[in-house]
Amino acid sequence: MNQEKIKALHLLAEKLRLTRDFLNHDFLDYISKSPVMEPMKWNWAIDTYKFILAEKHSIPEEIYSLCNALFIDVFQTEGQKFVELCSQRIEIVQKGKPDNEIREVIINQYHNWRKEFTIKANETIASVEQSLTIPEGLEKSDYDIGLSFAGENRSFVENVALILRENGVKVFYDSFEADSLWGKNLYQHLNEIYKTKCKFTIIFISEAYSRKHWTNHELKSAQARVFKENREYILPVRFDDTQLPELDKTVGYLDARSHQPSDIAELALRKLKSINSR
Repeated sequence: MNQEKIKALHLLAEKLRLTRDFLNHDFLDYISKSPVMEPMKWNWAIDTYKFILAEKHSIPEEIYSLCNALFIDVFQTEGQKFVELCSQRIEIVQKGKPDNEIREVIINQYHNWRKEFTIKANETIASVEQSLTIPEGLEKSDYDIGLSFAGENRSFVENVALILRENGVKVFYDSFEADSLWGKNLYQHLNEIYKTKCKFTIIFISEAYSRKHWTNHELKSAQARVFKENREYILPVRFDDTQLPELDKTVGYLDARSHQPSDIAELALRKLKSINSR
């Protein structure tokens, strides 16, 4: 993640905290004590929303959506009800009538609005902070991409590996690792590679892949990583219509029957770029 995005996210989290804390403390005190409430004292929130709009290009899409919902759905919609009640209170006070009843209605309405805003603000702040945290697996990755395949498909996979390496990608491909694999406990070593040492693993699915002990071992190791991090990690490529029970049928895949090795390598490079820019 570049410094511009890191700075924008830190500022966003701070502005959201200030907005939340103002609603929870200072603003409630103001409502309770002021005889006439000015309904449009929203500068603190307007400033935050303007910042969100201005920094849209630096904020991940899912966080921008949360922020937008926070201010459009909760602040604007629910806040408008509160503003209308405050306007009624001003009219009552200006007419010299007691405002105790409307004041209680306003405070109750405010409590409901504040509660909803605070819950969603906390969710948004948590998402911002999570986006600033590099997943543990990415911090200690030795390889950008691991390739898991059956020997029958080696010629195709090797072309993918060569293109990736030519583009500066650190690839785990067994032929590139012959010296380091020599003499190792491969069962344990491959488990560690596919479970902890790669940013992504491309699984090349075929009938041969489904029936081999080593490929199933590699797939199980990759699946353990998915369960731990709950993110896209396995990138499936199909040589045929073989189904692997370990992979959800709804996971998006590429088809080697209609994609060249260069196509798959190019899309893998884009994946790496997207995760490295976070």
